[in-house]
Amino acid sequence: MSVGFSETSLVRIELPTISPDIPYVVDDCSLAFQLGYRTKTLWWVLHDKESHYTVHKIPKKKRGFRVIHAPSTFMKGFHRRLHTKFLVPLQNQLGSHVTAYRKGLSTRHAVLQHIPPCEICDSMEKGETPKKHACPRKGTVIQMDLQDFFGSTRRSWIRNYFKEQGYNHYTAGLLASLLTVDDIPNQKPRKQRRKDEPEEFTGVPQGAPTSGAICNLVADWRIDHLIMDYLEELNEKMQLEGDWRWRYTRYSDDLCITCGKNVSVQDKREICNRVTRIIQKAGYRINPKKTRLGHAYYRKTLLGMVFNDKPNIPREKYLKYRAMVHNALTQGIESQYKRAGFKTPEAYLDHLRGNVNYIIQVIEQSNKDRAERLQIELELAVENFEEAQKEQPWVSNA
Repeated sequence: MSVGFSETSLVRIELPTISPDIPYVVDDCSLAFQLGYRTKTLWWVLHDKESHYTVHKIPKKKRGFRVIHAPSTFMKGFHRRLHTKFLVPLQNQLGSHVTAYRKGLSTRHAVLQHIPPCEICDSMEKGETPKKHACPRKGTVIQMDLQDFFGSTRRSWIRNYFKEQGYNHYTAGLLASLLTVDDIPNQKPRKQRRKDEPEEFTGVPQGAPTSGAICNLVADWRIDHLIMDYLEELNEKMQLEGDWRWRYTRYSDDLCITCGKNVSVQDKREICNRVTRIIQKAGYRINPKKTRLGHAYYRKTLLGMVFNDKPNIPREKYLKYRAMVHNALTQGIESQYKRAGFKTPEAYLDHLRGNVNYIIQVIEQSNKDRAERLQIELELAVENFEEAQKEQPWVSNA
């Protein structure tokens, strides 16, 4: 006589296929465990997100304002764990065409990709290069800019992106809710809005530690691969190979497309229109005021650098900060900060240090002597200021 169930059945459960590089999460409990918080804390953050941000409206140079969501101390730590656990492994899988918000990469890496090698230009001294020779650096330059990059990245896009990574709908929705806020102001002019379009919507806050990384990942998934596929079609159609091929990079919201061949203005406009349609179909908007169809015989600029032959700083900017460092060294920082429009000498010194260090980072390989001279003069100016502070502490009149 048999004891037990007379019939048995086997139920097969298919687990989601999630990349081993990112945490295996299937619900709110496992998500809270991976972040190192209690499930109750996770839901408290989800239900009370807006109270953890301080909203600042900073006026832009020309028109409108920029909305900054400054997270609280707790929210900043929460987002840093999100960034380390979930976003950094995904960013490491991105191609070299994306250099923003990635450790070890900078604007210089983006610019270098648009300077192909040329045997004649690299082997000859400046001034000895023949004016007319086949050089892949004297080609086509197309620059475009995405409008409202952070605010236009919607919650539904982020949820669908995480679903592509293998997470289920519920978990992807939780991650998307943690990375967005519900009070992003609509940057569209009133004439361009639909009647049912709200004044505020759910988007990525500009100011959180995770914002740059998640916008990078979503933009790469929605537009970058489509644009690169289109450029590959152009390479086959125009029979371009090697250093003459079309290149594409995106640094945050700045898009740059270059080619070793100098195509006609009509072809440039056609390429620009095709890329614009790809971007608009994905849900982003192009800022038409920042679209440039360049010619390589003029000065090519990208991300604040000149890149005709090598990454460099515009001459007027270098001369400006060289003069500021010289005046700070010879006349003292205390006599210069009001002239430059700063309230305290410490604020002026921070501004000077930041810009000079950026200039040195760009020109240290191409103009090593200039970089060393600028570095030495800045260090001497800082030493003189610190010694003056010890002898007689400076009291700001602001």
